[in-house]
Amino acid sequence: MKDTSVPDQAVSQPAHVLQHLTQALPGLTPELQKTATYVLENPNEIGVSSIREIAVKAKVKPNSLVRMARRIGFEGYENFRKPFRDRFAAVSTIIETRLNGFSRWGRGANRTVFMQRALPRPSPILKNFTL
Repeated sequence: MKDTSVPDQAVSQPAHVLQHLTQALPGLTPELQKTATYVLENPNEIGVSSIREIAVKAKVKPNSLVRMARRIGFEGYENFRKPFRDRFAAVSTIIETRLNGFSRWGRGANRTVFMQRALPRPSPILKNFTL
């Protein structure tokens, strides 16, 4: 059996976790492949949805998410989920900071002014973030 264990620090970014999951996909059981496929197709849900919500949407049992995480080298599902939650928290902080700055401009500012001032240049964190 191929060694799929990965130290947590090696997969601190969601993209690294997804890459590792993609590489491990062929060696997973059919149920874990179904679970992993859902995660790969819906990565933005991992950081914001509960394990039960994801399991329902993936049409698997919550324990399948735990087994998938362990199978690819994480201690458990929360360790697997952490990079996704951290990314979401970072993006939320950027958005909140920029929106707070926008509120100082008062009412009546048009949408173009908001976009130019709130997002003057794309943030590296926002670059690959989708909703």
